[in-house]
Amino acid sequence: MGGRATDEPHLRGCIGTLEPKDLHSALGEYTLISALRDRRFNPIERKELAGLECTVSLLTNFERQLGWSDWEVGTHGMIIDFEDPTSGRPLSATYLPEIAHQQGWTKQECIDSLMQKAGYYGKVTDALRNTIKLTRYQSSLHTLSYQEYIAMKESN
Repeated sequence: MGGRATDEPHLRGCIGTLEPKDLHSALGEYTLISALRDRRFNPIERKELAGLECTVSLLTNFERQLGWSDWEVGTHGMIIDFEDPTSGRPLSATYLPEIAHQQGWTKQECIDSLMQKAGYYGKVTDALRNTIKLTRYQSSLHTLSYQEYIAMKESN
């Protein structure tokens, strides 16, 4: 679940879950969490509402136990699981399918960034990349502006 200000195209919140949820209740819950409690951003203020749009990524087609390069930029999101070679601590992180393409990353650049997102800051080697267990998935994006939301509410 993400929100962007349409006159300023930048992310204002981004929270989700990889666990199956009831769509109806989860949309409301994650909309509020994304807008108000994503610690990486200031809470969205009432004066910003008219310029916001909300995008929901519905994740589908999960394929597990793949190698680190078994995905396509712009098509697949990925979840990586690996062990920190120094501490032995299990690490995990995900990027949605559009992230690598938006950033202009190669597969290797994306995986290396994802390893940092997971909390690993050591040297990334081919041997370490080859220990990754990757789950790839696809997503269906749905976007609604605040004005579209208000129009829908008024018509119901």
